[in-house]
Amino acid sequence: FVLVLAVVSFLILLKSANYKLSNLVDRKATTTTETNTGETTTLPVEYSGKANVLAVCSDSGGNLSFFGVLMLDMDSKQISVYTFDNASQCILNGKTDTFTNYYSSGGVTGLKQAVEVYSGITVDRYFDVTETNFKKIISSFGDVTINSDEKINFKGSGYVLNLEKGEQ
Repeated sequence: FVLVLAVVSFLILLKSANYKLSNLVDRKATTTTETNTGETTTLPVEYSGKANVLAVCSDSGGNLSFFGVLMLDMDSKQISVYTFDNASQCILNGKTDTFTNYYSSGGVTGLKQAVEVYSGITVDRYFDVTETNFKKIISSFGDVTINSDEKINFKGSGYVLNLEKGEQ
């Protein structure tokens, strides 16, 4: 559930901000050719490369709600999502603390450093959004179609998610 929500949420965030996923990775050069008749042909831009994006959501008081790393691979056209438990502990600069506390004391850059040490993933870019704006982003998208490769039954504190295999 968290994986599906994180990917959908990230794409919604990009759409609402009129931000293109392709801006997160490098572009291959475009090729323009001219013929004897004076016509110009430009080949479409192809995107390539990889980027790791730290996606952070905080409440109105500035407290960490949830976060994850989105690994974008434009060559294989895949997005992988890695989520973390806010209460997990990490040793950074000789200090053991939770992700929540690293975020509270160092903001998104402090959390970025802790995530990199904890996971070994180099974060190329990051963004931080409040829960209120996150909900607005989700609402602005309207209906969302999810295609699950497998049946998902997830029980969290206060909610249950049941998805059948296939498109919903």
